[in-house]
Amino acid sequence: MTEAAAALMMNDAAMFIAVPLAVAVARVSGSDEKKLVVGVTLAANIGSSLTPNGNPQNIIIWMKWRVAYWVFVYSMAPYVLLWSLILVAYIFASSGKYVAGEAPPPISLRKRVALIALGLLAANIVFVEKGLWIEALAVSLIVAAAVEPKVLLKFDYMLLATFALMFLFFNAISSLLIVPSLRGLGLIVVAALLSQVISNVPATLLLSSRTLEWLPLAIGVNLGGLGTVIGSMANFIGVRLSPVTVEEFHKCVIPLFLVFVFATLALYVASTI
Repeated sequence: MTEAAAALMMNDAAMFIAVPLAVAVARVSGSDEKKLVVGVTLAANIGSSLTPNGNPQNIIIWMKWRVAYWVFVYSMAPYVLLWSLILVAYIFASSGKYVAGEAPPPISLRKRVALIALGLLAANIVFVEKGLWIEALAVSLIVAAAVEPKVLLKFDYMLLATFALMFLFFNAISSLLIVPSLRGLGLIVVAALLSQVISNVPATLLLSSRTLEWLPLAIGVNLGGLGTVIGSMANFIGVRLSPVTVEEFHKCVIPLFLVFVFATLALYVASTI
């Protein structure tokens, strides 16, 4: 569920739903809260890797290279499937005996709003593929104001401004840095490791001007989100919204990140032979 939500609505947004739900489920079921939070956090990062609109780094790559939506999905699908299988294996290997507690409260779905949101998502994809991202933003705000006016009051304008300033800052920095041109396997490794230090969105901004290959960059920065808390904003949100500490998060994730890295590199090499 978390992977599907992240692919459709962006991983950061999905985390605000998935983490509180994971914490609630863990408490009523007696399951390991730490491992469940780690699981949904990784699931959000993995699911968001599939689509151009799944996370900010994919949006940057999508807009810069003008990759067709379904070409992006088709190209990333093998890696998303691989990462999903590794995550499922981890969940089964680390699962214990759970004791059922009280049932969680019922969840209601506002079907009208959900259908409008899906239609708006499809329209936004068409707009952005044609380079009409300002028009996409305008239509989204108008529809949101008409259907759910409270959304405009709750919208995180500071986050949008921060993202815009980050884009401008790292674009300027990338023009000053002397970074060799990267491609293929080396680009994946550098992108994944750099993401552990400065996060995957800034890593995308820095490296996008140093390569002509969008797919290794997309693989690398999305792989980078499966590592440390710094690697992805979704990881930070997961820790911030749950009782899981940074140390506990890293204790679970770092060994698994190494598995993700080696499996990804093996798949990439096999696909290029």
